[in-house]
Amino acid sequence: MCVSIIIPSCRPRGYIYKCLDSLTPQITTDMEVIVIINGEKEPYYSEVKNYLHFLGTNFKLLYTPKASASHARNVGINAVTKDYIFFLDDDDCLSSEFLHHLLELKDPEKIIVGNSISFDQDGHCYENYINRLFKKDTISLIQSRGFYSNVVGKLIPKKLIASDRFNENIVIGEDSLFMTRLSVRAQYINKSVPNQYYCVRLRADIRKWHSRSWLWLARNGSRTILQYLGMLCDPKYNKLFIVSRIFATVRNLMCSRYTPLEKTDVDINIFNKDAVKVSIS
Repeated sequence: MCVSIIIPSCRPRGYIYKCLDSLTPQITTDMEVIVIINGEKEPYYSEVKNYLHFLGTNFKLLYTPKASASHARNVGINAVTKDYIFFLDDDDCLSSEFLHHLLELKDPEKIIVGNSISFDQDGHCYENYINRLFKKDTISLIQSRGFYSNVVGKLIPKKLIASDRFNENIVIGEDSLFMTRLSVRAQYINKSVPNQYYCVRLRADIRKWHSRSWLWLARNGSRTILQYLGMLCDPKYNKLFIVSRIFATVRNLMCSRYTPLEKTDVDINIFNKDAVKVSIS
């Protein structure tokens, strides 16, 4: 049993097909891809269904009326049949051998994380916090805490997830909260090769998240912090790690609108060429 790839998608645009184009050449017979359309169903469900029809039986399409990435991921987790889980956002892409190198390191007791880079519609590449962290030596849970900030680009053993699921009441910060719960069973992270990337698309329309009012952000942040405070009182969690998550939540709340990105000299040709041609067109 190998890996289940979970892709939540709400009102997908053309980028989901570019995402699938980068993924499909890496799919082997012991993998499954589960796409979950959430929220408004048509015409998105029928369009994606028609596209997946040509990609083979490894691809499954599910639907849930609740427009929520966390809920869609939970639906995906409940549907997986493989021993490892990989989360992929529908607007992102993968380097041509990204999954291969992750799977070479698979370990039922550890999470394997891949390197990451951000890119815009003009093909410019930018460092992100995962890319910067990847360059450092990370050994302990505290030293690798940045890797627990999101779920994408990681090979996660299903048994480490166990009964944990995404908190559907948290809209921003739900990834970090989910990964923090896993830290009880996964206190060490192994890094994959540095020259294969999980490619994060910088979408212009994603700025709508940063247009949220401070009141809305404060309420969401407060709900997240309350969850962490509950963990802080639970002896099974590393208290220093939980405190670091609380500080990170406050920091992200204060800096969410103004986080700069630095261009990097990564050669875009290392990506899956066919996928990038489409992705940046």
